Amino acid sequence: MEHLLATYIRTKTVFKNRLKHLKDYDTVKIYNYELDKLDADSGPLLCDLKVRGEILVDGKGDFKALRKGPIDPSLLGRTRKRDGIRAPLTLLHKWMRKQLLHVELDAPLKDMPVHFSAFLDHRKDQLDSFFTVDSFSGRVHSPVVNLKGNLRESLRFHGEQVVSLDVKQTQPTILASKILKDTVGSNPFSDAIFWGEDVHVVLQKAAGLNSWEDAKRLLFQLIFGKPMNDVGRLFKGDTAWVDWVNSHKSQIEHRNPHKQEVHANLAWLLQHSEVQVVLCIWNKLKAAGIPFLTIHDDVLCPVRHKDAVYEIMDRELMLHFPKHTVVADHHKSDG
Repeated sequence: MEHLLATYIRTKTVFKNRLKHLKDYDTVKIYNYELDKLDADSGPLLCDLKVRGEILVDGKGDFKALRKGPIDPSLLGRTRKRDGIRAPLTLLHKWMRKQLLHVELDAPLKDMPVHFSAFLDHRKDQLDSFFTVDSFSGRVHSPVVNLKGNLRESLRFHGEQVVSLDVKQTQPTILASKILKDTVGSNPFSDAIFWGEDVHVVLQKAAGLNSWEDAKRLLFQLIFGKPMNDVGRLFKGDTAWVDWVNSHKSQIEHRNPHKQEVHANLAWLLQHSEVQVVLCIWNKLKAAGIPFLTIHDDVLCPVRHKDAVYEIMDRELMLHFPKHTVVADHHKSDG
């Protein structure tokens, strides 16, 4: 019988890192900070685990990995730290969590990430371990969120193929219409969104970047990274909106749960605002009796509900944004 410590470390590693690409437990690493938590009496225990073959070591004799073995999500409930990153579940969240019981993955077991196969193995008695609402912005996290695009194509929900309805450019649209419009007024970034343009294409052309992906990285850095001083000139020389962004990410925002990380202010504001919009959509879907899964602003539903979901999303988004686009895709790519 395996020692509880090995099961705990393996379980915590699987859940903490989601391990999208890991196909088995043989490569689950033991991080040094986990071993650092052990007290002076743990040395003999670790040596015993080594002798028993539950922990692998490298050529220097350092503990590196756990052998393939069980996980036990119930062990995570014994750590107080876990409570600090989770927000309480509402009735809506509990209903959404229950929907995970109807998820299947039409793929060989050897192709499943270890986190997803662990979810399938343990969801009947440990479902709470696989559904969380983060305390940073209120985003919902589940094993579905962490599936790569090629595996999302194999999802089955209530026995049906899944269709994804995605709000195009959600966070740029929120930044343009709910934030910049009220703080700096008319600006090139908001104008591009309101005119229905792909803001990444606008940025790519204005900056002379090589690709759409380069523009996406630049915008990501602007929104989520530390303040950037010269990027505003990329938008026809108008830097007012970038000046506001830089200022917002340079001072304490008391509503931001990570308030000391001031560069995260805009990330929090965008994600929090996104959650407020999608909550309105989710509540209406639940009221209509339509089962759904979520990948942040994406809604995934059985194909037969596609038109009804589209109508609800479109009608609700009209209340929030002057311009929006909902894209339906049976084979949603990763991102």
